[in-house]
Amino acid sequence: MEKNKQKRKQLPIYSGVLKYFPDALAEVSKVSRAGNEQHHPDKPLHWDRSKSTDELDALTRHLLEAGKIDTDGIRHSAKICWRALANLQKELEQTNEQYNIREKRLIRGDYIKYNGGSTSKHLTKNKKYKLTCEPFRDRVAIINDNGTRMNIKNKYFETKKMDTA
Repeated sequence: MEKNKQKRKQLPIYSGVLKYFPDALAEVSKVSRAGNEQHHPDKPLHWDRSKSTDELDALTRHLLEAGKIDTDGIRHSAKICWRALANLQKELEQTNEQYNIREKRLIRGDYIKYNGGSTSKHLTKNKKYKLTCEPFRDRVAIINDNGTRMNIKNKYFETKKMDTA
């Protein structure tokens, strides 16, 4: 969410989204509730992202059934919207992380911790790696376990400055 007060006031979330689409958003909320009941019936409503990893594939599967009701009684179109919102949220978070990494002023020689998730066989989860230059866009350059320089997306790293290796 926008932190700048003046910019935030320019976002018509209520008047430009909620008031435009009240029925559609109510329908999308049914998808959230049904997902929570399916995966965590004993817990309060929350987004378990480990159960939601293929947004665009799932969206496309529901798109093929748009206009119909799914077997759980929820419209496929509502599930399309939910998946689109989930994908957009993740994109925005990733973009925000890219900007945040610049704000943290990481520089050559700093250490960042690898959180796992990439397909590289030359990185160890929870290990700190040394930056070989300042981060650029969504990538960092590090020295990997083989001792060679590697460019990799920063989404796999905890992008706060670590003390030392």
